[in-house]
Amino acid sequence: MVPTPLVGGPEALMLYAGSRPAFEKYETTLKALAGQAAHLGEDHALAAVYDLSMLDFFYASISGLVHAFALAREDKVAATALAPYLNTITSILPPIAAGMATAIAKGHGADDWASTIEALKG
Repeated sequence: MVPTPLVGGPEALMLYAGSRPAFEKYETTLKALAGQAAHLGEDHALAAVYDLSMLDFFYASISGLVHAFALAREDKVAATALAPYLNTITSILPPIAAGMATAIAKGHGADDWASTIEALKG
């Protein structure tokens, strides 16, 4: 789940699914490849589900970033001038994701922003 130069580092994430005993037996070795080695469950498909879901979020985010820079460029705003302000938006994504996940777990839809905001409050 990281670019190849980060493989083997502490920030690298590898997702595993399948036999829990096999994962535990080789966990030390697996963590040499990625500091964060996560076992997701016995169902072998889970690693692919997580991978595709995370990549979907990533690629949609990058598409939005490219569009934001293009929009700014059309009004002569340099990408380097806009970038620091984008950090404000990106820093609120983790609590929004957690809040939305909580709202969904409570039976609300992903598009139910009122429930998400309530979940973010506590």
